[in-house]
Amino acid sequence: MELSRSRNIARAWRISPSLPLELKDYAMNKDRIEGAARETRGKIKEATGKATGNTKLEAKGFAQKATGKAQNTMGKAEDAARKM
Repeated sequence: MELSRSRNIARAWRISPSLPLELKDYAMNKDRIEGAARETRGKIKEATGKATGNTKLEAKGFAQKATGKAQNTMGKAEDAARKM
């Protein structure tokens, strides 16, 4: 049953059916998801701070954006290490 499902997915995506399709190879880990979310929240805070002239909010947003970017990068490194 799993093989036929893989073949159907492979046909849909034009992937060779002889290749095993493992969804975990394409999944992002928790650090990448949380990092992207934190980076987005930081961008919003930073833009809001700039628009309102609130330098404290702008600085918090900048810091949160940098933290999210670092966490996302760490997640990418973990994914790369897992694939090796």
